[in-house]
Amino acid sequence: MNNTIIIKMLTAFLVFSFLAGTGVAFAQDSDDFLPLDKANAVIEDDSSATSPTAVIQTRPFFTRNLKWGTIAILASIAAGFCLRSKQTRGLRIVFLLASLVVLGFYNGACPCPILSVMQTVRLAVGKSVSWKSLVYFVGLIPVTYIFGKVWCGWVCHMGALQEFIFLPSRFDLFRSVRAQKVMRLMRYILLAALIAWVAITKYPKWCIYDPFKTAFSLSSVTSVGWYLLGLLLVSSLFIYRPFCKAACPIGLMLGWVTKIPGASVIGLGRKCPQCMSCVKSCRIDAIIEDDKKYSVDNQECIACGECIDTCRLGGMRLFRKGSAHPSKFSCDDHPLMDDHSCISDE
Repeated sequence: MNNTIIIKMLTAFLVFSFLAGTGVAFAQDSDDFLPLDKANAVIEDDSSATSPTAVIQTRPFFTRNLKWGTIAILASIAAGFCLRSKQTRGLRIVFLLASLVVLGFYNGACPCPILSVMQTVRLAVGKSVSWKSLVYFVGLIPVTYIFGKVWCGWVCHMGALQEFIFLPSRFDLFRSVRAQKVMRLMRYILLAALIAWVAITKYPKWCIYDPFKTAFSLSSVTSVGWYLLGLLLVSSLFIYRPFCKAACPIGLMLGWVTKIPGASVIGLGRKCPQCMSCVKSCRIDAIIEDDKKYSVDNQECIACGECIDTCRLGGMRLFRKGSAHPSKFSCDDHPLMDDHSCISDE
């Protein structure tokens, strides 16, 4: 697949996104994130409707949330193909910019993938939800299994905002192993808090606190949204993707998918020159040091492909998770190694 084909695919994606976003038949953003009984409720006091049936028929099958969730999934699939070719990996910046503009500023960060996660949790605890609200997050699970966490590294508008704010030449803090462990622990704690919030609350209003919605729409109904946005912007200057590392429930849960046998992961190839170029290029810090050895944690990897491009011997490659190439590996200190020098950390 050459650059021309990929560019055409990306152009088609942007055109389709624009046409879908300007359709007049979409439902309101919040419709798909209401409980099932409320989502399908009939507006009885609508004087313009001759019958309840007439009101129901005005709702299209492809609501706004379903359409944009589908678009994000299709974009992730396209990104997955781009990741697999050296000639197209450079398009990642184009994907991120398109996501920032279309899914972020144009759409006002709606629909929100975190809300889709929350609806999935609601379903898991036995509450009724609209199936359309599950498509965004649930659809990313098979995509992650087949292609890796390409949504995180290529398509996510929340990650794109942080990435474009970050100033690597001036600041690059909290990259130690200890700092990474603390931030990852924070993410588990926040996920547990999110699950508890969803379980005990009838309908948690995430949107009124969402700093990304505040950033893209430049409005917030509460002061909390502005405070969280300020924290996000300041931390993004000093830390690469701080929300992704310390708070995002989507990246954490999609990371679990990479542990399933057969999942797409990045691992060590035939040779390693021990130049540490992959370690230096991994800004998400998925390649970590432990007792003078290095390992790749594909649960944290966002499949950006930087480590693959920077290795001069082609040592980093995409694999299917299995016994030969586990998602985590350590390598000894020999100047040149083959596949048998890799020692599983699992």
